[in-house]
Amino acid sequence: MMSRSKTVAVLFYCSAVLIGAAAGIAIDRNFVHGKVDQIRLDPRMGSEEFFAYLGVTPAQRTSWDSVRMRARRADTVLTATVREQMKLLEPQRDSIRKATDASLRALLTPEQAKLWDELRAKDQARRQRMLDGRR
Repeated sequence: MMSRSKTVAVLFYCSAVLIGAAAGIAIDRNFVHGKVDQIRLDPRMGSEEFFAYLGVTPAQRTSWDSVRMRARRADTVLTATVREQMKLLEPQRDSIRKATDASLRALLTPEQAKLWDELRAKDQARRQRMLDGRR
């Protein structure tokens, strides 16, 4: 049987470990992952905010932009033939999309269908802005 002082010491040690673990997890989630997740999950954060958050120097920014531009050019060349093939499939994809939309719409109440239409209109406007080069 443990003496009273040993029992108190063990309980104190276990409490200290538990509190330390809880504090470590809270700090990690709020101050480390929270900032990284904020950048990754916030689509409103533009490139200027991103670079300011990282503390990127003007020289780093110039190099960063050059690397990204080279990657975009390489990707464009690589995917050019695929894009041409996808254009040939567009009528079939469009008919599949329309049939799917009709089936999904049949599942919705009139109020839900109205909300869905509003969301789709917003999404289409966002896509068009991106195609036009605006955010």
